[in-house]
Amino acid sequence: MADAKTVAPQEGPGTRVWNWLTETQVWKSVFRHDRPDSDRNRVLVMLSNVFLHLHPVRIRKSGVKLRYTWCMGGLSFFLFLVLTFTGLLLMFYYRPTLERSVSCAKCTGGAPMQWSSPCGCICSACS
Repeated sequence: MADAKTVAPQEGPGTRVWNWLTETQVWKSVFRHDRPDSDRNRVLVMLSNVFLHLHPVRIRKSGVKLRYTWCMGGLSFFLFLVLTFTGLLLMFYYRPTLERSVSCAKCTGGAPMQWSSPCGCICSACS
């Protein structure tokens, strides 16, 4: 019987890129420990990682219930997005000139509001 030759598997380009990436100094400075397999290693990974140190290592199930958290992280992120969007709108549409501010100051409170005014404000006296 002829001897069978064993052929070593060839590394693809994705494997070479992954190996190069995981050996860089930046990767090693962010991910300092291997995958956690014990409680001690889990704590080491959580406390020495740049991103994971913000979260607790262990948490009880009651600590993540909706009644306890009230989705405050999600609400804060949503309000941040609203603030960013309205700030971008103001950056493009607000014109702080003296002429436009004087004309907008003449707005009356009893008139119906309009969104399209020449000065960019929300009033009916400018239209």
